[in-house]
Amino acid sequence: MNKIKYVIISFAIALSGSINLVSAQSATSQITKTDQLNEVDKDSHFRNLEDTILFGLQSDVHGVVESALFNAVSYKIVYPDFRSNRVLGRLSKIALEGPSHSIRFKAYLALEYYQNQDEFKEPVALTGYIDLTDQNRVFYYLQNEVQESSVTVSNN
Repeated sequence: MNKIKYVIISFAIALSGSINLVSAQSATSQITKTDQLNEVDKDSHFRNLEDTILFGLQSDVHGVVESALFNAVSYKIVYPDFRSNRVLGRLSKIALEGPSHSIRFKAYLALEYYQNQDEFKEPVALTGYIDLTDQNRVFYYLQNEVQESSVTVSNN
C-alpha cells in the first residue's frame, strides 16, 4: 500500500511541474514573465524548477522519469536562463545508466539541449514543440536537430 501511495505522489508531483506548460501560447507568455522577474524571485523560481526536475528524475517509475525529462526540456525552453549543474549531472547519469534505451536516449537529447542551447532554434520558436498530449514531439525535434548537426560535422 505504501508503494502505491509513493507512486501516486511521485506521479502527481512530476505532473504538477507541467501544469504551467499547458500550451505554446502560455509557454511564450511564461518566457516574457521570466524576463520581468527580479533576481531574487528568479533564483527562488529556478530552485523550485530544479527540485521538481530532480525529484522526478530520481524516481523508480519509468513514466515519472520520462515526464521529468519532458519537463526538464520544457522548462529549459520556457526559461532559457535556467542553469543547474545538478540537473546536468543527473541527465548525464541517466543518459549513461538509465533503465531503458528510451529513457537513456531522451536524457541524452535533453543533455544536448542544455549544453548546446544556442545550436537550436530560439526558445520562443520551440514553444510549439511543447505538447502535453504528445510529449515525444519535442524529443523528435531534438533528435532531428542533433542528427543533422552530426551529419554536418562529419561531412566537413
